[in-house]
Amino acid sequence: MSRNIRVIFIILSVVLIFFAYNIGRFYLGVSTAPVKDNPETNTVSVLRENLYSFRENGFYGVKDRNGKIIIEAGFNEINQLSSEYFIVSKHTLSGTRYGIIDIRENLVVPFIYKSIINSNNEFAVGITENDKYILFDCCGVPLINEEWDSYSKNYESSPLMVRGNFIRLDKGKSSYRIKYDLDGKLIMTDLYIKKFILGEEKTVTAKNTSSFLRLSDTHRIYNEILDKSLLYAESLFSGDSVTVKSLSWDEDYKEIQLEDMNFRGSELKTIEDISLSVEDDETGNPVYSCSLMALCTSPENIQWDGTYTNSENKAFFEITMKKNHDGSLAISKVKAQKEKITAE
Repeated sequence: MSRNIRVIFIILSVVLIFFAYNIGRFYLGVSTAPVKDNPETNTVSVLRENLYSFRENGFYGVKDRNGKIIIEAGFNEINQLSSEYFIVSKHTLSGTRYGIIDIRENLVVPFIYKSIINSNNEFAVGITENDKYILFDCCGVPLINEEWDSYSKNYESSPLMVRGNFIRLDKGKSSYRIKYDLDGKLIMTDLYIKKFILGEEKTVTAKNTSSFLRLSDTHRIYNEILDKSLLYAESLFSGDSVTVKSLSWDEDYKEIQLEDMNFRGSELKTIEDISLSVEDDETGNPVYSCSLMALCTSPENIQWDGTYTNSENKAFFEITMKKNHDGSLAISKVKAQKEKITAE
């Protein structure tokens, strides 16, 4: 090989190596460039807040109006719940499951729901594995930390702010209504609680007027008022002072034992006219109360030989409760009145 040919070969080799090096750098740069700086994505639909969904490799993500990727494509579906929160789905070992993430891709609600429905961008409804319902606000926080048997909206396709619209939730045979009050606060206004009382199923209705009672507490609080009031009445008539004491707000339980009314020997027949209430006092604290009427028979005209006659009586109770340090309710005051039923 002549000297000139060798020089040409060396120059060509250097040129080829130079091109190979730069081509390698180019492809390496493309493969390692952050995906969020790549605007070359296909828009699928317009979301809100100048955001758009896009599809890439069969998955969905979110980008802004400049094409910058905000949420990488990694979800089967994506639906905007609020300005910074999104309902998304992905494949799991249990199949396709739904959750909620924020705009920084932090997981807010885990992928354990068969579906999460966006209700007019006001709240979300999650459906669990056992077909129960959980309500979330627009940040993925449970409105009420409770699973419900059924969920419906009076006007399903209309915002909850529309006059006459409300959410209905059912649990067992009880049902509850949630709507906005005049101040725009979401509250549980009407409660229809089914309860077996002395072996007979009855419906106890209540209206919530407290502006300080949190929505998440309403269902639990009203059921607790009812359960503890019924237990108190039954324990009073059966002479169970241990239970009466356990229901008292403090150690001085004698006042709520109503010894001066003499229920000894009385038999509780039924409980009627139950009314539950949570109202705000002048200091802005909720006052928990229950009024009820107990029908009972009481012994009278007791003779020296132990014989007696029974009389029918009504006993009216106004039961007031306070919260303990642990948040549970305890009976703080009871007003009672006994009235003999006379034959007409």
